[in-house]
Amino acid sequence: MNRPVTLIGLCLLFANTAHAATYCVGAPGGGTTHTSIQAALNAAETNPGTDTIFVIRRDGIQAQGIVIENQDVILSGAHVNCNPDEPLFEPTVLNAGGGSMTSALIVQNTASSRLMHVEISGFDIVGGDAIFGAGGGLRVDGHVDLSLSHLKISQSEASYGAGIAFYGAAEASMRLGDRVEISNNLATGSGGGLAIFGGSVFVDGMQTSIHGNTSVHDGGGIFLAGEGSANVAHLVLRRGRMLDASVGSVHEVVESNIAELGDGGGIAAAAWSDVQGYSVDEYFPIWISLNSASQGGGIAVLGETARVRLWNPVIRGNHANAGGGAILAIDGGQFEMLDRNDPDRPADALQCSGDGYLDYFCVIANNIARSASGNDVPGAAVMLSHSAAVVTPTRVVLAGARLLDNRGSSVFSDTCLSIECNASSQLIVRNSLVAYHPETPVLAQLIYGSALEV
Repeated sequence: MNRPVTLIGLCLLFANTAHAATYCVGAPGGGTTHTSIQAALNAAETNPGTDTIFVIRRDGIQAQGIVIENQDVILSGAHVNCNPDEPLFEPTVLNAGGGSMTSALIVQNTASSRLMHVEISGFDIVGGDAIFGAGGGLRVDGHVDLSLSHLKISQSEASYGAGIAFYGAAEASMRLGDRVEISNNLATGSGGGLAIFGGSVFVDGMQTSIHGNTSVHDGGGIFLAGEGSANVAHLVLRRGRMLDASVGSVHEVVESNIAELGDGGGIAAAAWSDVQGYSVDEYFPIWISLNSASQGGGIAVLGETARVRLWNPVIRGNHANAGGGAILAIDGGQFEMLDRNDPDRPADALQCSGDGYLDYFCVIANNIARSASGNDVPGAAVMLSHSAAVVTPTRVVLAGARLLDNRGSSVFSDTCLSIECNASSQLIVRNSLVAYHPETPVLAQLIYGSALEV
């Protein structure tokens, strides 16, 4: 009785996938269909369905400005041959150097509001040089649903988003899955590793890290700034950390990034941005560590339409030359480190207590506010500022947190970063421990009228 229904279902399945094609890029012979990635993409664009392109590993493929446009496609590198059942080999290297001054890889939907589905894996992208634009390694535009895995983007340069620049539409998304590394990129503007200008980015992979990137201005690791209330830039951090066998150490999910002259060494959330962070795996946690900036060594929340909420983070070992070793919030920005009692806590977020490794969660520790000349400055953990021109109060909430051994002339401080400041900043500390600060003689230095509630 069920057989006709089953046959109808199978017919529909094959009808939907009948036109999808598979291509293989490599040297002539051996089953290859094209000798360049762009030629295979151009051929696939004429086919409906989700096409698959396998790329045989070769050392140093010169490829600048590869464009995936208006098509659903799976682009898979690191193959030994054209047999998809063969195990993956070393990554296919895409060397985008050569002076073309463009992104190494561009994914864009210019044809419709339908989401374009793309998967990219198995590549090592180096040398993107969009020095007058955005997205040195990868640029994404429009209505795109993009998944990345087993991918490294490094040694690329751009004005914004030297590693990746994501200009997503409101419903667009990009997922950083397993083994994604964005490292050692340079932004002459903001967003050394990643810049998000709309849509949603999910960092949710094991062995995944954004580390060692540099921006001249804000967001050494990650910079966010949405287009407005209709397209807020979203970032969700759920899982990360990677083992770097080359140096025998671990890179955290946002680590060792630098904002040379700006704020937010790890993350800078500017206008119309929303950041959420919570660990779902105790072995691949959300640590924001060893980043540095002028202010807000770990995180900077820059404006009244910017919000950062973290449920079980570790913010450790960050450094700021002018204050806010861990956190800077200004001009109506909202930063919240929330505990298990928060009604919005994601159901799969680990709780901030337990045996063993979980004891390290929910910590703001070992952050430093110290000038380049070695003088301690205020705000080893948190610095606030508020402009009289901004209606929304600047607000920092620390709930269920442990603040330990942060180093500067005070643990908390406020400052004035505008022409006229007022007393609208709020610092709320509840159900928390602030202790063991032998090198920080003052708890709170609030000289611009900020309110401290304990």
